[in-house]
Amino acid sequence: MPHIKHAQSDEARSQNTEKSIETADTDLPLGIKYIDDTTLAAARELLVTFNAAITDTKTKKEGRSQETEAKDGVYKILKANVIDLLQGVSRRIERTGESKAIYNFYNMDLQGHYERPTDTAGWRNMGRDLIAGDAASVTAGNLAIVNPSAAELQTALDNFNTEYTEATNAERIYDIAQENLAVIRVSVDEMLYEIFEQLRFGVRKKDESSQRRILRAYGFKYGYSPAEQVPPHKPEDFKFVWDDPDLELSCKEPANAEAYEFVYSKEQVDWLELYKGPLPMYKYAPPVGKRYYKVRASNEYGIGQWSDVIEFEIPE
Repeated sequence: MPHIKHAQSDEARSQNTEKSIETADTDLPLGIKYIDDTTLAAARELLVTFNAAITDTKTKKEGRSQETEAKDGVYKILKANVIDLLQGVSRRIERTGESKAIYNFYNMDLQGHYERPTDTAGWRNMGRDLIAGDAASVTAGNLAIVNPSAAELQTALDNFNTEYTEATNAERIYDIAQENLAVIRVSVDEMLYEIFEQLRFGVRKKDESSQRRILRAYGFKYGYSPAEQVPPHKPEDFKFVWDDPDLELSCKEPANAEAYEFVYSKEQVDWLELYKGPLPMYKYAPPVGKRYYKVRASNEYGIGQWSDVIEFEIPE
C-alpha cells in the first residue's frame, strides 16, 4: 500500500509547505477547511524565514567555494616558488662550485636533498624558513638566491596567508548558515507534521483514494514498496455524469496513481488533451456532437494504460 513519504530535502520541505498554503487558500472560498487559522498563519511566516535561510546558505556555500578556489590557486603558486627556490640553490652550487655548506641555510642536506612537506602548514612553514635562511646566508657573505628571490617568495607567502584566512572565515560563515538552517528545518518538519495530522483528521471519513488525492493536493508525496514501483494500472470504472450543460468524467483511482490525463476524440483517431493534473475527474461543457473519451494515470515510475473508451453525444 502507498505510504506517506515525508520531505527529505530543504527544497521539498519548502515546496510542501508552499503547496499546503496555496491549496488551503484555494479550498477556503469553497467552504473546505482542513488547516486551522493559527497553523496556517504560522506556516506562512515560517516559510518566509525558511526560504531566506535556504537562500542564505546557498549564497554562503558559493562564497566558500570561491574563496577555496582562490586559496588553492595561491597555494599552488606558493609551492611552485618554494620548489623553484630550492632547485635554484642546488643549480647555483653545482654551477659555481660554492661551498655545499650553503645548503644548511635552506634546510637541505649536503647532497641538496630536502624533506617535502605533506600538508598546507608544512609548505607555509617551509616558505617562512627559506626566507629566513636566505637572509642568514646573505649575512654570512653569500649571494642572495634569485629566480625566485626571497622577496618573490614572501609575496607568494603573503598572498597565500591572506587567501587562507579568507577561506577559513568563509568556511565558518557557511557553517553558521548551516546551523541556522538546521534549527529552522526542525520547525518546518514540526509544522508539516502538524499540517499532515490536521489533514489526516479532516479526511478520515473519506475513502482511501480520496484521502491520497487530498494529501497530494496539499503537497504531500507517497512512497511505494518495490512491488508497487511501477506505472499505475489501467483506470477502472471510467464513466460520465451528464448535468446539463456539464459533463463530468471520472474513474476509480489506481492505488499508486499520482496524476491523470483525460483526452477526447471525434472519431477515435486524433486524441486531444482535455485535462492533465492530480484529480481523477474532470468537468466541462462539451460542444454539440459525438465525442469519445478515455483516461490514463501516471506516477514517478511511468504512465499506465488507457482506460476503456466511453462516448457521449449532444444531438444537433
